[in-house]
Amino acid sequence: MSSTTTVLITGANRGIGQGLVSAYLGRPNTTVVAAVRNIATAESLRSLPKSSGSHLIVIEIDVASSDSIRRGIKSLTAEYELDSLDIVIANAGMAVKSSKLIEMATHDIQPFVDVNAYGQLKLFRAVLPLLRRSKKAAKGKFMYMSSIGGSLTTMDNMLPAAAYGASKALGNFFVKWLSLEQKDVVIWAQHPGLVATETAKAALEDMKSQGPDLTALALPVEQVCQDLLHLTENATLETTHGKFLGPNGEELPW
Repeated sequence: MSSTTTVLITGANRGIGQGLVSAYLGRPNTTVVAAVRNIATAESLRSLPKSSGSHLIVIEIDVASSDSIRRGIKSLTAEYELDSLDIVIANAGMAVKSSKLIEMATHDIQPFVDVNAYGQLKLFRAVLPLLRRSKKAAKGKFMYMSSIGGSLTTMDNMLPAAAYGASKALGNFFVKWLSLEQKDVVIWAQHPGLVATETAKAALEDMKSQGPDLTALALPVEQVCQDLLHLTENATLETTHGKFLGPNGEELPW
């Protein structure tokens, strides 16, 4: 039914992903599909409060695995009888690592690319038919959770996270290119801002010796997720498609 919103969120068992699951469940008439790498780690999601008419589906998706993505998306139609998706938030990612690029072996860089870039492209391919069947007037929407760390323009001011940044830059390229190819869904790259997730706090602590201390600037997960909901709700082909946006909806340089 068009009155119900169906949202798929990857990387849903912690950090921004879990915050988004909670925020969407707090809205009425919303079906939230929480995709996690391991179902056993998702028990905390089942106890989240739900608004009237909203419910939770938990599926297993490892974005580094084509087979896992295929199985997870197939289960939506085969087991849960979902024939469309309105919003997909590609949040799963491999987080910041502070090693210098010159010191990293290529096999240590590859997992960042596999998850943060190739995995998101594979996910988009898998969900595109379901997004195309969205009954919403604003079309189906695909948000790639990117980072300002993937911006080539602002690289001089970035924290030392070369492999992470390179993988996000490739992910951004995929999003921009897909936006030129696909005009029937809304796709964009979204920098959420500096967010006080456990992973981010640990990474910022680790980077103190190589850059400024930014831990006090990190925003609460709940605040960021509400802002992301607002941005997604207002995303359209005319205003959002093919763009790289900041936490306040401002356009960021690629």
